[in-house]
Amino acid sequence: MLGTVLLTFGCSDVSQPGNPAAPEPAALSAVALGEREALNELTRAVALALQDGGLRQRVKNDLRDSRHTFEHKLEFTRYLKGENGGILLAKMAKETGKDRDEILGLLKMVRPLEFYMPVTEHRESWRGGADLLVASLLEDEKEAPVGYTLSGVRTALSASAPPATPVLSLVPVETDFSQPLDRRVPNRNDDGGNTIGTLCETCLIEPIDDDGSGSGGGSTSKPGGLYMTYSYVKNDGEAWVKGAPEIEVHVHGRYEGKTYGKDLSCAGDRVKDSHRYFNQDSKTWTGEVLLFTQAEIADYNSRYPEGFNIMMWEDDDTACTIKTDKDITGLLKLTSGVVGATAVFVKGNWLTAAGLFIGTLYESANWLLSNDDFLGDAVEASEGSTRHNLWIGDSYNGYIEVQTKYIK
Repeated sequence: MLGTVLLTFGCSDVSQPGNPAAPEPAALSAVALGEREALNELTRAVALALQDGGLRQRVKNDLRDSRHTFEHKLEFTRYLKGENGGILLAKMAKETGKDRDEILGLLKMVRPLEFYMPVTEHRESWRGGADLLVASLLEDEKEAPVGYTLSGVRTALSASAPPATPVLSLVPVETDFSQPLDRRVPNRNDDGGNTIGTLCETCLIEPIDDDGSGSGGGSTSKPGGLYMTYSYVKNDGEAWVKGAPEIEVHVHGRYEGKTYGKDLSCAGDRVKDSHRYFNQDSKTWTGEVLLFTQAEIADYNSRYPEGFNIMMWEDDDTACTIKTDKDITGLLKLTSGVVGATAVFVKGNWLTAAGLFIGTLYESANWLLSNDDFLGDAVEASEGSTRHNLWIGDSYNGYIEVQTKYIK
């Protein structure tokens, strides 16, 4: 029996009772307010600096030359302290009547930032002209980004959709800047070098034909296992100013005892295994991506026959490392109360079935602590169906099609 039991991992409070270092709520509010005001000042300073046409061209070229992400992100503080970014820093200081140290002081008040043009259409059409806004956002939630024109005037922006005018954004770091992309990855749609463009994220992923043969001269059969063939996500949890979502599908299961779970497998757009690669930048995705191999299923079921869980996440941190500050245990208990299950498992005949909520698996989840967004627990829609609805507590957030394929 293959089990896909969706694990619910509760979140532990990192502030222990009586910890004198833990700030009071009022102090936290003051810190948060100070950070927000500092980021607003930085955003306006960048906008004012970019009135300079020559500087706009330099920034555009520096963004195009950055190869840490497909969207050409720059680590903002490091960039300002470098030779080219130092010109932007000097201009920010001049236009706001501050000195460089004051600008760097504002940076110290804000969590690490990344700087880029998040909207693909903007990135592939902006030629460095004055048709530009600069925006920032600290948290996703539902708040609107703070935006400024190049004259330093604050402008209203939508939380749900970008404007027609190209936007450069300052947002909290989601990127591992210690790992640049392979130099062989080509840039696309940069108008012959006149725009920033987008690095081709699939160009080094070897395609696999339907018959299992790769294009690299040899042939490798697709591994048998559990595959996702379709995904619809109602709300991906990512604000437009933060770029495309990093959607991942994880298999979670029991590990060393009844009360501890672990991440067993991950599929997404930042994996090296081409079988587990998929990229969902919109509400829907169609294709074929491996979630858990037949061998992995058999090995897991031999030890934990109750099954494992399939969860979907928007991963804002390290690729394929899930962390959250939300009460996942409570959400899954709520889901169990609504639909009677939170798990999926594969039976001996390799058909999927619904599984019951196993609450003890979610009592130890202090490894799930960070900024990632939980997009849903996959639960079989009806007996024998390949459709698995995504539930966040008692809220429906889409569905995925899951089935076993290539079983030997």
